[in-house]
Amino acid sequence: MFKEKSSSQGLLVVLGPKTAFILGIITGILVLGTVGFFVLLAGNFKGSAASKNVVQLNQNVNSQPAQPGAANLQKITKDDHLRGELKAPVMLIEFSDYQCPFCQQIHPTLKKIFEDYNGQVAWAYKHFPLDQLHPFARQAAEAAECAGDQDKFWEYSDSLYNNQKLFSETYFAQLASELGLNAGKFNDCVASGKYKDLVSADQAEGISAGVSGTPGTFVNGQLVKGAVPYETFKQIIDSILAK
Repeated sequence: MFKEKSSSQGLLVVLGPKTAFILGIITGILVLGTVGFFVLLAGNFKGSAASKNVVQLNQNVNSQPAQPGAANLQKITKDDHLRGELKAPVMLIEFSDYQCPFCQQIHPTLKKIFEDYNGQVAWAYKHFPLDQLHPFARQAAEAAECAGDQDKFWEYSDSLYNNQKLFSETYFAQLASELGLNAGKFNDCVASGKYKDLVSADQAEGISAGVSGTPGTFVNGQLVKGAVPYETFKQIIDSILAK
């Protein structure tokens, strides 16, 4: 009759070759899946730990930002755009954007201050184009610098503030012609991007000094934000001169 199978034959013999083969595959998949799971888990743990270190590092860096302030302003020299004398007891340093409506508003105020305090106030101009708000501001700044090559910086700047609504590449060249500039030299200067770095350097200086918007005007190191009225500047200047 039938002989009882011994335990030494094992489960695979009892199940038959085909079934045993399938069972072997399933077992192998389960083993590989288990091993893969633990490998992935370990990798995620390490990744999470590394991410925490990066965030903490960033937090440490951000917790000690460079302190902005007037001490970061560059000393005004004869090479800067300056109305008045370097030896004037009061120095105005304006960071401005030619396409900014508030800068347009403050421009005549600063001109009046400069004229009223004859010889006592000097006025230096720095660029701070707000590119996201004013698409022509940076190009206007570079154009004004090119006008400066022909000793027409202030005349060009005054005209820009008087004609903000006309801003375009064509207008910048047209204005140069109206002011009697050499058109060829002006256009070559603008096209070359000669003053791109200078404009960016002005803006970086303003940021380091605490300027976050335009206009930002320093009066002997004191930052006056916005298009404040004449009387505000007068009060500050008079207090400086009274010392």
